[in-house]
Amino acid sequence: TMAAAAETFKALHPREYLHRFLEAKTRPDGRELTSFRKTSTNMGSIGTAIGSCLVRIGDTSVICGIQAEYSDPPISKPNSGWLVPNVTLSPMCSPTIRPGPPSLQAQVLTDFLVKLCDSCGVLDLEQLNIIPGKLSWVLYADIICINSNGNVTDACLLAFVGALMNARLPLTGESDGGLPEVLASTRPLPLLRTPLAVSFGLFEHNVLADTTAEEEALIEGSVTIVIDETGQLCGVHTPTPGLVGFTTKATVSPPVLKDCMARARQRSHELLALLNKASQ
Repeated sequence: TMAAAAETFKALHPREYLHRFLEAKTRPDGRELTSFRKTSTNMGSIGTAIGSCLVRIGDTSVICGIQAEYSDPPISKPNSGWLVPNVTLSPMCSPTIRPGPPSLQAQVLTDFLVKLCDSCGVLDLEQLNIIPGKLSWVLYADIICINSNGNVTDACLLAFVGALMNARLPLTGESDGGLPEVLASTRPLPLLRTPLAVSFGLFEHNVLADTTAEEEALIEGSVTIVIDETGQLCGVHTPTPGLVGFTTKATVSPPVLKDCMARARQRSHELLALLNKASQ
């Protein structure tokens, strides 16, 4: 049959298979080159977390849960607290992930989120302080990829920000020399900025928005643009060489980057609207 012949050609000549689709200005899943997959967010899906968010971008699913624990404040910032994101890509989410220590991709994604928190100022960490110089909250944000079918970076940041928006920190009582009592009442954690990632893949002078896993195995480069709720640029991220599916054969020219920026701003508005609707 025609379908079987197409699948055979795809398996034997994956680059040529993608090339022929892109020549016709379409993609194997039927999208236009700069179209994004259906995206959804669901907040508060983990009852044991102080904040959580489940994100689906196409067949990619990521969930983030936040836990709060007592901790010593940072020595350099005694009136501050801690925000610790960590990304887990389990072997169940993708056949390219092997059991064992965290994969390079998981480490790069965690590093991306840590640096973004520092450079972008997502949260005022002073609101996590309980007793200046003595006691603070540490927020552990566990971001777990349930199913990976491309563009995990955008999904991880969206789930992380959504969980922070959903989070409610317990109030504390008097300490009487020991640890303060955790009260039943809670308070929200206002965000200073709401950074959202929008990623593009590069293949033979084509720019592909929101790449699938099959496309990521073939693209020659990629760029992730992080935009906040006001449209301001928070950063431009290019994956580290050596990641599965990513190479450094392609560079992003200024005109291409400008076009990606414009599309990223439009996409970030859509993502922010999804988060605001889910938080109501």
